[in-house]
Amino acid sequence: MVVRGGARVQTTTVPLEVSGNLQQWSEPVAYAYGGHPAATLLRPRAGPRGGGTQLAVTGSGLYSTRHLCRLGEHAGAVLNASWRAADGAVLCTLPAAAALPSALRSAPSLSVRVSTNGLQYGDPAQALAFELYEANLSAARPPFP
Repeated sequence: MVVRGGARVQTTTVPLEVSGNLQQWSEPVAYAYGGHPAATLLRPRAGPRGGGTQLAVTGSGLYSTRHLCRLGEHAGAVLNASWRAADGAVLCTLPAAAALPSALRSAPSLSVRVSTNGLQYGDPAQALAFELYEANLSAARPPFP
């Protein structure tokens, strides 16, 4: 089977045709290309090195069926993510810094990018920064009755 359609890097609709023999083609149907995902807002912007912080990334072109978050440029720092339809956010939970690849473990911040297809994560120059801090316990009280 051969599929014929135009190539695009922005959101648009193009005609799509299918052939099994490269001579006879189907009637064209509309096929919608999605543009590159653009993450524009990250909440929260900081969290403890101990992990467990759920990140909510919003922006444009993020709707999909497969979401991933990538930390830095390291292929070993890709996190499964989910979609929250109520506000169009991609959600991923950070692991403890100690569980990250060695190049990221002591970093003061992580760059966060989102993929909607498991292959492309958008422009690294547009990654969102997440600051890491040490969570220190300075006082403890007995539990209240």
